[in-house]
Amino acid sequence: LDNGNQQFNIAYDHDAGRAYVDLYGDPLEIAVVDLDAMTVVDTITDDSAIFAGVLAVRSTTNELLVLLDEGGGTTVLGRFDLATGDRLADVATTQALDYAESSSLALDPTQSALFIAGGDVVERIALDNGTTTSATIDEADVGVDAADFVEAVASPDGAHVYFLSATNGYHIRIVKIATGDLADRSMATLVEDFESADYGPPTVAISPDGSMLYALTYDYEDCGCNNRIVVVDTSTMMRTDSIDVYPTSSEFDYETLAVSPDGATGYVINADPGFVSTFNARTSWTTTDIVGFDVLGDSTWASADQIACNAAGACLAAGTYDDLHGIRQVFISRSHNGVWTAAEPIPALITLNTGDEEGGFASVVDMD
Repeated sequence: LDNGNQQFNIAYDHDAGRAYVDLYGDPLEIAVVDLDAMTVVDTITDDSAIFAGVLAVRSTTNELLVLLDEGGGTTVLGRFDLATGDRLADVATTQALDYAESSSLALDPTQSALFIAGGDVVERIALDNGTTTSATIDEADVGVDAADFVEAVASPDGAHVYFLSATNGYHIRIVKIATGDLADRSMATLVEDFESADYGPPTVAISPDGSMLYALTYDYEDCGCNNRIVVVDTSTMMRTDSIDVYPTSSEFDYETLAVSPDGATGYVINADPGFVSTFNARTSWTTTDIVGFDVLGDSTWASADQIACNAAGACLAAGTYDDLHGIRQVFISRSHNGVWTAAEPIPALITLNTGDEEGGFASVVDMD
């Protein structure tokens, strides 16, 4: 496929085994690809559409949804019958978006509503009746200029939609909005700054259970390439982890991100030289406080130094604390199913470590 060396806009119908690829033509030309045979089996054309933007497949009604730039500042949502290729009745957008190709579409899981983001405008279209609502996300809503939305994804339960924007020196920000009422902008939440981001559109994916977002970002310091995945907890909208994708080189610019249906594996595609890297999508870090030191002695200082876990997932942590006499003692804490017990002293060590000439200081060297 040749689209004049422009970025491809692609939509997939996995049930039908088809992909729809915008060939960046004027007039509109969309290739229909059979994913089993990996061949172009048809094209969808329309002489009246000047330019196609992002695409989405609404399989419940067998339609292809295309954001169309018709010139003169007019942007509409075009609807095409996938069986015949015929153009159906368009849906008008409430506000003319700057560029159809730089906008984003997110179809909710029930396929009853479509969300469009472009510039600083977020729009909801009820697909059954064409009713549209829109909201402008500005500094008053999220505490910072959130213009230039470049990617969107809906949560699996349809309750929220997430929009990515690149602003303020290429920092990436994610805005979380309740899908039921875009005008209630108090429900918008802003994620903290990412360390760095590519100056092109980043890619975002969501875990099947909706608990994690994965954003492909730009690693300026190490390789000058798209190879860092930032993991965001959607309940807190806080970054929990960063995953570096390998191999790492300025020659490798990863462009597309996806997560497997079981949520276990992530896939990142490098278009040139052309390969796929995988990562563990369930890897993330959480912090747990070990409590109980107020009973043991000085609750203002303690250090967890070693940890060991068995195959069943039970873990034991060991470290040191200062007792009531200011003597450094050893504690342990046990974990089962992610729940840690309060710190416990080791009585035999306390008996030996009395603080006289023979002792006074204990430490954890190793554990297995």
